[in-house]
Amino acid sequence: MEPDPRELQTPGQRVVSRLHRIFVGERPAGNYVLTRFVVLRVLGLVFVAAFASAVTQLVPLVGAHGITPMGPVDDFWARPTLFWWSASDAVLGTVSLIGLVLSIALLLGCENAFLLVVLWVLYLSIVHVGGRWIAVGTALRPSARAAPRTDPSERNYRTRLLPRVRSSKRSQGYG
Repeated sequence: MEPDPRELQTPGQRVVSRLHRIFVGERPAGNYVLTRFVVLRVLGLVFVAAFASAVTQLVPLVGAHGITPMGPVDDFWARPTLFWWSASDAVLGTVSLIGLVLSIALLLGCENAFLLVVLWVLYLSIVHVGGRWIAVGTALRPSARAAPRTDPSERNYRTRLLPRVRSSKRSQGYG
């Protein structure tokens, strides 16, 4: 017969436990199956959206003939990515497609820690390669404290894309 857990508590723990029961009540003995189910399915849905967008947009944006072609990854430890070994268009598309398939598997119920780590590594690699395009919504509204960028591709991006966006908003009556 196992001893009651309350017998193994120190006097201070017993006082805190009594106060907790008085003010909060008994903690129901339950599991978190429903919460785990919902959180992992929502995470799977987020990964599906992220990788589906990467499948269709990553190569045209940062591929060899994209808008801002990805250069070689010089320092792996500063920006860890799977594209350190190869950065061809085929690898960009393959990593995105593998991520999409695995995120659909997560959405359908194949849930384990290894799958979540693999999805995280795949998406981290995509973020480090296409970081400017991943956060394009915030790039259109730079903060006042942001340091000026001197990257030639960023200057090219601003001179080509932003005037078009601004002029299309003016033609629609936004500004």
